[in-house]
Amino acid sequence: MKPTWYYESIDKIPYQKLKQKGIHYLLFDLDNTILSPHSKTIEKTQLSLLEQLKKEFTIIIVSNSTKKRVFKIAEILDIPYYPFSFKPRKKVFQKIKKEYQCTNKEMIMIGDQIYTDILGATRVHIHSILVDPISKKENFITKNIRFLEKRNNIERDVL
Repeated sequence: MKPTWYYESIDKIPYQKLKQKGIHYLLFDLDNTILSPHSKTIEKTQLSLLEQLKKEFTIIIVSNSTKKRVFKIAEILDIPYYPFSFKPRKKVFQKIKKEYQCTNKEMIMIGDQIYTDILGATRVHIHSILVDPISKKENFITKNIRFLEKRNNIERDVL
């Protein structure tokens, strides 16, 4: 369950290098990757970054959060979204692959959790990027899962 790459945040990822590697579909987790889990609005810096990325990639939100929560952000960004994704299950990744007629090599999952985002990507053989959580304040379930994560053993890879 090791991510392909590991970066501090989504704004530190070298997206042009991803493009050079043939990646065209950026699948982003929502909570603690794009915005704080307790925030209802997206920060201007993340909004600006995602708007820029939309010019060169297909951006898709893949989240275990509710439809209502994910829709609010996806609507602002005018991007597709998949709520209640049940990551790390394979189904949502397979659905995206089929709907967009893309290959595993063209997709990458970007998220803050090893046991959902990274494991889900690993199970369907797509690249992944692990980022540090935006906020230390998390819900009960995520807090318990974080206890199991071993981030100390993951080195920051350079693309």
